[in-house]
Amino acid sequence: MRRALRSNSHTREEETVYALEGAITAYVGDQAIEVHAGSYAALPKEIPHGVRVHGESATLLVTLAPAGAEYFFAPGDDSDADSAKFGLNIIGPLPSA
Repeated sequence: MRRALRSNSHTREEETVYALEGAITAYVGDQAIEVHAGSYAALPKEIPHGVRVHGESATLLVTLAPAGAEYFFAPGDDSDADSAKFGLNIIGPLPSA
C-alpha cells in the first residue's frame, strides 16, 4: 500500500489490518493507532476508519468478515464500482498527519 485510504465505514463487515511490512496509522473513530510490522488494528463496522502509510509503502493483510466487500476493491464488473452496493460509506479525508 502506498497511500492513505479515505475515511470510510461499512454496515456489514468487521475489518482488520495486519502489517506484514512497514508501518501505518489506523484511524478508528477519534483514535489514532500506530501499527508496525507484526501488529494489527481492528476496524469495526459502523465506525469511521482509515489508514495512512508511514514512509514509502507498507504491505498489509486485510480481512473483511463476512466476505463480499472485497469486490469493491477488486471489481468483477462495472456494477462493483458502486460503494453503496457493499454498504460502504466513503466519508472523506483522514485527519492531518
